[in-house]
Amino acid sequence: MIKKEIPLELTKKICLLIGIEQAMRLVLIGKKI
Repeated sequence: MIKKEIPLELTKKICLLIGIEQAMRLVLIGKKI
């Protein structure tokens, strides 16, 4: 797998970025509704 080549810290940062994006989308959708 490619995961072994990617540093653990980098994967954590990516997960955080994805989490933030999802959270912002939910907030925007909530505001629209």
